[in-house]
Amino acid sequence: MLNRTDVHLHFPEGAVSKDGPSAGVAIVTALTSLLTGRLVRNDVAMTGEVTLRGLVLPVGGVKEKVIGAHRAGVRMCILPARNEKDLLELPASVAAEMDFTFVTDVEQALEVALHPAEAAADPASSSTPPDGKGHGERAGRQRPRADVAVPGPAPAPSASAGPMSAAGRGVAPSRRARRGAVAAAGCVTRPSRRGAAAAAPVPSEADSAC
Repeated sequence: MLNRTDVHLHFPEGAVSKDGPSAGVAIVTALTSLLTGRLVRNDVAMTGEVTLRGLVLPVGGVKEKVIGAHRAGVRMCILPARNEKDLLELPASVAAEMDFTFVTDVEQALEVALHPAEAAADPASSSTPPDGKGHGERAGRQRPRADVAVPGPAPAPSASAGPMSAAGRGVAPSRRARRGAVAAAGCVTRPSRRGAAAAAPVPSEADSAC
């Protein structure tokens, strides 16, 4: 695979001269994760220089690095075995809450920093790292599914529904409609606003017989 693969490793601000061998373990871990598909644990901090044969050499500034990891919420650190003596410089409160793994070979660091190969083969288990840690789906507002129909607003009632539509909607009849109903029942209507009196209905023969 390596014979057919070109790897470009980019460091920001490369024009500034620097000496950073402490990132050797982290660089090897990132490349191994890229080539094998195994996820890197997000709750582990690591430091150490790596030789071409895979040996992990001691580095400086262990006190500051461990305190920085503790401040970031990380509680596990991978350190070179020859840096174990530097832990005496740590504050007692920080050292009591940290879990250290000392390695002499880069393969030992990879076994701790990477998830098992079974997690990479199973996409369902790789989405959520063990112990509930890692990046998963955000809780809260959910997006609507494309296969679920969302009910829309109720249609507006038609204007040509007729006289029953107003009664069905519980709307009181207008004054003109009430006057028309009274006139149809055979009663004398009131004079209109213009002063013209409405004519009374002509009695029928049946009414005169009564």
